[in-house]
Amino acid sequence: MKNLILTALVLILSVSSVVAQHDIKTNLFGLFFKNYGLGYEYIINDEISVGAYYNYTNFKKYTDPEALIEGWGVDQNGYSISGEFRYYINPDFGADKRYIGAYGRYSETNLHDLNYYIGQDKFLFDMTYNGFILGVITGQKIVMNSGLYIETLIGIGKYISTNTEFSDSNSEKYVVDNIGIEEYDYISKWDLRFQFAVGYRIGGY
Repeated sequence: MKNLILTALVLILSVSSVVAQHDIKTNLFGLFFKNYGLGYEYIINDEISVGAYYNYTNFKKYTDPEALIEGWGVDQNGYSISGEFRYYINPDFGADKRYIGAYGRYSETNLHDLNYYIGQDKFLFDMTYNGFILGVITGQKIVMNSGLYIETLIGIGKYISTNTEFSDSNSEKYVVDNIGIEEYDYISKWDLRFQFAVGYRIGGY
């Protein structure tokens, strides 16, 4: 998957005009939460751009304050691939200042060492869920003469389809019968996005 993304980026750059603008960025805000990402944006004209973003996460998830205090959490890792469309409102240099847009995302999450109790017996299991998300974004981009830029983004999306897999059938039955897949704390229904990114613009204004 990673090789496919890199190949796509190379092809986009190779077939585009040498005077076209290409923005490459990474999300600094995400680094504090072990959320790593690399984004690419192709500027069609001053107001419109399309882009792609690859994201990888690896951290412990805590469902309540008591778990956080005791240092007990569930190991979580996963990745997502997003496609974005942006419209920039009254840009100065092209594809800068305030923007609004929409995105689609495929996301996959792996959870390890989840648990449940039957009487005094504790059972551990793993779970994977993935799905497709549609959402909206807005933010601000400030481009400097050097080509460096900073960018903020907030967004919200909704899972329009999901698939969940358990490491064993007994654990799946327990969650379905006692909690319900849709109500389970570890399965997301909404996609919240926050970015404070730094990037570099390739190509002239």
